[in-house]
Amino acid sequence: MSALLLVTMATLLASGQSPADAPAKNVLGQSAAAADSAREILDMALRDYEQAVAAEKQSAAEARTLYQKALQGFDTLASRGHLNGHLYYNIANTYLRLGDRGRAILNYRRASKLIPSDRDVRHNLAHARSLVSLQLESSPSSALMRNLLFWHFDTSLRFRTALAISLFVAFWIVLGVKLFIRRRLPALTSLAIIGGLAGLAAGASVTWDMTAARRPGEGVLVGDQVILRKGSGVAYEPQVDRPLPAGLEVKILETRAGASGDLWRRVKLSERIDGWVPASQIETL
Repeated sequence: MSALLLVTMATLLASGQSPADAPAKNVLGQSAAAADSAREILDMALRDYEQAVAAEKQSAAEARTLYQKALQGFDTLASRGHLNGHLYYNIANTYLRLGDRGRAILNYRRASKLIPSDRDVRHNLAHARSLVSLQLESSPSSALMRNLLFWHFDTSLRFRTALAISLFVAFWIVLGVKLFIRRRLPALTSLAIIGGLAGLAAGASVTWDMTAARRPGEGVLVGDQVILRKGSGVAYEPQVDRPLPAGLEVKILETRAGASGDLWRRVKLSERIDGWVPASQIETL
């Protein structure tokens, strides 16, 4: 597993500076005192993590205590709104060191949504997934779409939004130049067509992500040995012949209250298998 990434939050660190050297300044509406407090929490969490790594060979109990302290620091930053892909990555690494595969995969997935091209996130997510005892094969159509639309899955929403805007602006500029000079220039025509089509593809990609709330959500099982049931309650029979392990990634189809008032979620494992699990045993992305 790669070493812990420093949390490069714009609200905490200035580009190219260490946490200790970063000047206190008002960013994202924060006071200098709030920025200093966040930086102090970050420094301590990173220090606890590094000390935990060093302590693993001498004392597993001491290492676990230090990892838990580091996690508290990262969670504090998250609760204050300092959310970005690198913070999720740090949280995921800490959970993985603590043996919590479910929450590790959950936070690697959250990180990958914000920094999809980061190789460390990809590598560690793949490693965490390999530790899950039950592996669900993706459908051939899903795998094909992933390969064909790699640029959609491997780039951030912000990048694709900027790209779509740039391509549409370039399209209208080229079209305007072509109309202004009033000459048949095949190269300009081809450039306008290519730019327009690329802009439409990027725009469609952005629209797909922005309308994600209307589609089935995604989740990760954080409870271990979760029983998938045929209905929303413990009285229903199991849907499959084995409990589901922590870290299993599923589609969330609906949420419903059971007979005793507790919440259950209907999840989809594959094209042919779905069932119900307690809402407390699954976290959404």
